[in-house]
Amino acid sequence: MATEKLPPLAIVWVGVRTDVPYIPDGGTTTARKIFVQGYAPIDSQVLLFDGDGPKEFLKTYADHHGIWKFEDVETTVKEYKLKAHANGVSSRPWSFEVLAP
Repeated sequence: MATEKLPPLAIVWVGVRTDVPYIPDGGTTTARKIFVQGYAPIDSQVLLFDGDGPKEFLKTYADHHGIWKFEDVETTVKEYKLKAHANGVSSRPWSFEVLAP
């Protein structure tokens, strides 16, 4: 039985701390603060981009388990296309739209 190999870097969760905590890829929210979590190679620097850059808007490091997260990321009314970058590799994008309340 073949097993699927995970990519070296991924965004696995985008959410809020209110009624509906999970924002699906392609979904919508009215949240003004979100968190973003994923995995990357252990201790690697992770840069978070919205769209294709040219500059990251957040950076952190993966912990000793390879987990990274950004908490309380402020949002505005717009479409987001988040991508994480680490060690020269990019995650697949996670897209969502923030709507007016």
